[in-house]
Amino acid sequence: MEQVPGHAGKLYWKLGERFLCPCCHLPTLTFREGYDCCAVCWWEDDGQDAADAGEVRGGPNHRYSLTRARQNFRDHLDMYDTGQGIRVVREPSPARLSLLAHVRRLVQGEIPVDVGELENVMRACR
Repeated sequence: MEQVPGHAGKLYWKLGERFLCPCCHLPTLTFREGYDCCAVCWWEDDGQDAADAGEVRGGPNHRYSLTRARQNFRDHLDMYDTGQGIRVVREPSPARLSLLAHVRRLVQGEIPVDVGELENVMRACR
């Protein structure tokens, strides 16, 4: 894992060719602060980070602060409140359920993070 410089002096963590999502902390983003959407938790990266994590900005993440989205991810593996969010979250496909099973194993420390393997599981959801 390496840190790379971003906008306005910020530093971002990168694993392989992927940046870590500020919400779920998994290597899912192709770039930072460019409104890339995480295929795991569905946070849209508008540049919000630890310094202003408690702020509700509106914008692409609507009524969710990064702090609230992180708590939701810890609780049920997506940024939304229980029973809320986009259809792919509320009514997951078999491919999404497979992705969530993989992520659950990552989060619980049962398997190491392998960017290539995670990309393959995410790609199957598209």
